[in-house]
Amino acid sequence: CHGFTPSFDLKPLYLKMCLNAKKHNMAVELNGSQIKCMDNDFISAVIESGVTTVLGSDAHSPNDVGKNIKIMSTLI
Repeated sequence: CHGFTPSFDLKPLYLKMCLNAKKHNMAVELNGSQIKCMDNDFISAVIESGVTTVLGSDAHSPNDVGKNIKIMSTLI
């Protein structure tokens, strides 16, 4: 999203992060403002790990509250 693409596979890191979050009773956030940039490998790691997920919209104005929440709920 920000013009940077890593030269290595991020999925193992995503999975490790999700598993650690789950181990420590933490949740990960899926942010609706970044839905166009959301990495499928991240979504896969969230599903595979079974970590608790919170859907957010990162709203900076009332019109953005809940933005893309319905779309994100279909991903998990």
